[in-house]
Amino acid sequence: MTSSKNKFDETTKVLHEPEDIIKSAIKLFNDVRERIDVCADYTTPSSHYKIKPVWYAIKQVKNKGIKTRFITEVTDKNLFYCKQLIKVFDELRHLDGIKGNFGVADGIEYRTSPTAEENKPPSQYVISTVKTIVEQQQYFFEMLWAKAIPASQRMVEIEQGLERQFIKTIEDPIQIQKTIRDLVRSASFEISIVFSKSDEFYNQIKTGIIEQLDNLSTSKEVKIKILTPQISANVDNINIQEQITKILKQHNGQNQHKIELRYLDKSLQTKVTILVVDRKLSLVVESDREKSGHLTIVTENIGEDANYHQSAGLAIYSNIESTVSSLASIFEILWRQIDLYEELRDLYKELKVRDEAQKDFIDIAAHELRNPIQPILGISEILHSKAEGSENSESLAVIVRNAKKLHRLAEDILDVTRIEKQSLKLNREWFNLKETIKGVIKDSKNPIIGFNCDINIKFKPVDEGFEPVFVHGDRYRISQVIANLLSNAIKFTDENRLITIIGTIRDTLAIISVRDNGAGISPEIFSKLFSKYTSKSYQGTGLGLYISKNIVQAHGGKIWAENNTDGKGSTFSFSLPIDGN
Repeated sequence: MTSSKNKFDETTKVLHEPEDIIKSAIKLFNDVRERIDVCADYTTPSSHYKIKPVWYAIKQVKNKGIKTRFITEVTDKNLFYCKQLIKVFDELRHLDGIKGNFGVADGIEYRTSPTAEENKPPSQYVISTVKTIVEQQQYFFEMLWAKAIPASQRMVEIEQGLERQFIKTIEDPIQIQKTIRDLVRSASFEISIVFSKSDEFYNQIKTGIIEQLDNLSTSKEVKIKILTPQISANVDNINIQEQITKILKQHNGQNQHKIELRYLDKSLQTKVTILVVDRKLSLVVESDREKSGHLTIVTENIGEDANYHQSAGLAIYSNIESTVSSLASIFEILWRQIDLYEELRDLYKELKVRDEAQKDFIDIAAHELRNPIQPILGISEILHSKAEGSENSESLAVIVRNAKKLHRLAEDILDVTRIEKQSLKLNREWFNLKETIKGVIKDSKNPIIGFNCDINIKFKPVDEGFEPVFVHGDRYRISQVIANLLSNAIKFTDENRLITIIGTIRDTLAIISVRDNGAGISPEIFSKLFSKYTSKSYQGTGLGLYISKNIVQAHGGKIWAENNTDGKGSTFSFSLPIDGN
């Protein structure tokens, strides 16, 4: 045994005798208090299991509840022993090609040894408590742990004869290029390519990609699909696309689907180049968009393409079924979506023209409707006030009432236009919310000004703090919201008619709720209650709730609705921020 010692009692020693090495290993497992991390090559599982004193010490570690982690290479030869290890270690992971052995105990002691003969202790065994070495090896272990996979996964692959699943990160541009070449050459029935940049594909045309892919598709009957971004429209680019179409036709001949090409709209473009071969292998390459260059899909002379070296970034290569199938599905979705996108774009243009024309018409119609209503309403109100108590009073009241309905309709239409043009303005002031609610209720009970109904409307402030509550907002618009909710409740309240307006304070919000005992909200319209033209009543246009929602949101509040828990009627509520009484 040789050893050295430095300050702070940090020691390093080397054991050579097999008996000393075994005793030291047993002592390690006996003395560990909190955790132990081990990384060992493929021979170690059998050695640990067959040297019985060591194996007994390992099992005692599990019984003491110590956290244990083990990394090794699981093979068909040591599969049995790895299954034994997985019973006694908290976590066992697999990593390819491990050479040598090391472990860290409790973060204060490091041990290492060279690869040993199977079932025998190593020829040398190094023990060190030097803090910097221990910390360095613990960090190294964590790196390996992150790269390792669960041992159980590798065991299943071995037992079922499955192809080893992998995911690799490739940073070397030349290696990426070689991988691409090998992938394309290995194709047996299908190649799918998505280019991230338009110039990548057009540069491929110059290097003869079509000819090379044509040879591949002819010799192996491989179907090739290419998606590439659409380039900006100019004379040169149009000529390039016409040239590409001509080349494809020449190579495809009678088989129009041997090599297929489609152009991606900007909204559908990916930020990476994707290659999927036979739905079994995939490569995702990040292109450096800050540099000019292109991705070489097929080339005979690896390493000669300087442009590729300029543009290539990180690549991820995998045969994991879920990863490859996901990428293949993404490709198919993009492929099919192009046709649908073209149809939707044309339809959108047509609808946009119609929508603008419709909005302009409605705006003009609302203004034209409002202009004659104003004098009709004004004159009829004057005549009604003078004819009060006469035989014409009731007829004039009908005229006033319906003129007001037309006036509200015109104003609603104009409000919708303002909302959609984002020109709805608020004339903010401080006002008493409770008095505003009472004013709306009073107006609603006026047969001329209000809704001409005999429904019992009550105001019920729940919180004492609701007297008074001041809100900084547009008094007219908030009154409009309350009136809209009252009108909505009245439409759906027939028998035993009662509407209650409830006021509550919740933190910094005033909550106003309008509760009725009517038919409740139909499930058919619940999800679109606050959309335009939503109504289940033969009365109204379905604009009131839409306008109310936008007014409340403009004040920084929220609006919602729910059916009452007793099964009778519904409650519409909205919140407004308050700044104190």
